[in-house]
Amino acid sequence: MATKKKKTAAAVDAAAAPMTGYSVHLSVRLHADLLARLDALVPVFAADAALAPTGRADRSDVLRAALLEGLEVLEGRHPKACHRA
Repeated sequence: MATKKKKTAAAVDAAAAPMTGYSVHLSVRLHADLLARLDALVPVFAADAALAPTGRADRSDVLRAALLEGLEVLEGRHPKACHRA
């Protein structure tokens, strides 16, 4: 059981640097309208060197950014629930 907790903590740490360190595959079901909104942002990401240094972006990149920014908003609203140091 202790090993699982360590992996979970590592996954949380990896969210700060999404493409480095330990990561976990996550599968979610999303409505088509939400997927369309994500897809609409893919070219915006691909055109911005700060968002996609290689000039390539996909739906996963946009979803990851939305999740990280959304978490920051939620953590701001609920600071007592935030486990960050």
